Amino acid sequence: MNILFDAGIMNGDFVGIAKSTFYLYDHCHRICGDFHAYGFNTRRRQEYPDAGITLIGRKSRRELLAFAEEKNIKIVHYPTNLMTWPILSPLKKVLTVHDLIPYEDRNYFPCRLRRHWYAYRTRFGLKQADLITTVSDYSRQAILDFSDGQFSSVPIYWSVTLPDIFPGDLRLGYRYYLYVGGYDRRKGIDVLVRAFLDMKRKRLTECKLVLAGRPRPLDFETDKLIQTGVEDGDIIQTGYVSDEELCSLYANAVCMVYLSVREGFGLPVIEAMKYECPVITTRRTSLPEIGGDAACYVERDNREELVKMLLRLERDSAFRDQCVQAGKENLRRFNWDESACKYLEALESLMEN
Repeated sequence: MNILFDAGIMNGDFVGIAKSTFYLYDHCHRICGDFHAYGFNTRRRQEYPDAGITLIGRKSRRELLAFAEEKNIKIVHYPTNLMTWPILSPLKKVLTVHDLIPYEDRNYFPCRLRRHWYAYRTRFGLKQADLITTVSDYSRQAILDFSDGQFSSVPIYWSVTLPDIFPGDLRLGYRYYLYVGGYDRRKGIDVLVRAFLDMKRKRLTECKLVLAGRPRPLDFETDKLIQTGVEDGDIIQTGYVSDEELCSLYANAVCMVYLSVREGFGLPVIEAMKYECPVITTRRTSLPEIGGDAACYVERDNREELVKMLLRLERDSAFRDQCVQAGKENLRRFNWDESACKYLEALESLMEN
């Protein structure tokens, strides 16, 4: 089976949706040797024969349809929430909607007009799609709610896209709590920083706080607090880290804290569990679905509850070990081979219908 896919996501950093889409196709190719994905809308041409992926660069709609005919391609996949140009109408169109956060969060866009435009483009993509996939049951329900029950979707879980590591890599020489992700108030980094610095002022912990991700301005007060923490040596900003460095940060942390209010999936939750790192998160949106019974849940705005959980994971080794074991059990629900099988079955069913 050959498919086309919009590879515009691979023009930037090889993270997030780009990396997970690559892993999905790679495992499809491992399961079905005839599977090959050809990516368009990309600045480069490159072949990954072992993964069954070829980037064919930028082509016009006419060129893409001719290419599809030459390769006997009947399906085009748009993996990034919105159906982008060109719309290859003669082909069966698969759209992956990871979340509807830009629509659900009324503060996401600076003006109402842009939110309406996003909603219009989303509805257009849903109407054009012959098959809609998503990454969680929460997002499946969000699509139903957004479309008043008009559009159903097939949830296909992601899994971890990080390599295995050996114990002891990148030990920092001190104990630390870990945050992984963008500098985004939606993800609760401001809440975490305030709670942590309050703990330091009260001398409740000897741990540091490691923020893994590219720094960017949040708001004046939070930026100032982070800078103060950095100057005092209590907060460490790593900036962008490699996969190997990220694995080691997970493996050696007391816990990973992810206080997001809106997620379509929540990949850091299962990444942490893979490397035996307990997770503190919220019961918002998809996070309880992904964290299962293994995550430690707190109310995002309840600082006392958060502090108690941080200190318990720091001081109670038996409880921490229990969380680690529960994380290993939970991780079994997320497997790229199972996801690839479900994706291939959905494509085959689409072609039969």
